[in-house]
Amino acid sequence: MHARPFSIQSIAAAAFLALAGFTVIDCGSAVDACDKQCDCEKCPTSAYNTCLAVGSSDAQKAVQTGCSSELDALHACIETGVCTGTKFETDCTMQKDAWKKCSEATK
Repeated sequence: MHARPFSIQSIAAAAFLALAGFTVIDCGSAVDACDKQCDCEKCPTSAYNTCLAVGSSDAQKAVQTGCSSELDALHACIETGVCTGTKFETDCTMQKDAWKKCSEATK
């Protein structure tokens, strides 16, 4: 499976965030999860960019809340998903719940 190339929009968004003073977090696992899902579902560029933006936002939140291991576990689970036709299927309810519980506990 090949990695989905970054679009000009996603590169521009990352540059904007960096210039706006946001800390750039290594969200490689989010990119891998987005790649795997969008390679299967043939996501349009806008959906892929949204996935990347959510991954970046979640990475920021994970650092702020001390929930990096929960987010990493969720991304690792998503990466084990299975592509059936054009439907990407995962069983990550436990990891999603752990991420949500941890990240919301420190609001």
